[in-house]
Amino acid sequence: MLYENENLGDNYPKLFNNLNKISNYKAIMTKTDYLMRLRKCTTIDTLERVIEKNKYALSDDELELFYSAADHRLAELTMNKLYDKIPTSVWKYVR
Repeated sequence: MLYENENLGDNYPKLFNNLNKISNYKAIMTKTDYLMRLRKCTTIDTLERVIEKNKYALSDDELELFYSAADHRLAELTMNKLYDKIPTSVWKYVR
C-alpha cells in the first residue's frame, strides 16, 4: 500500500512508523492490493457482490484500479488458477 503525506511537516519520519494512529494519511491501494483482497472471494457470486458494493464506495481513480483487479480475479475464478498476468487466451472464457 502507498501512503500520501498530507501536511505532516517535520514530524513525517517519526509519524511514518505509526500509520494506524495518524488520520492525516490516506491509504492509496494499488491493483495488487485490491487483487490480494479479492482473492478472499472464492466464488464468482461473492466477487460480484463485492464489486456491487464497491461500485458506490470508491472514487473514479480507485474504481478503475478496483475493476482491473476484479476482472483479473474473475479470470482466475473462471479458470480455477492463480495468475500473475492473465494470458490473452483466457479472456475468451471470461463472461
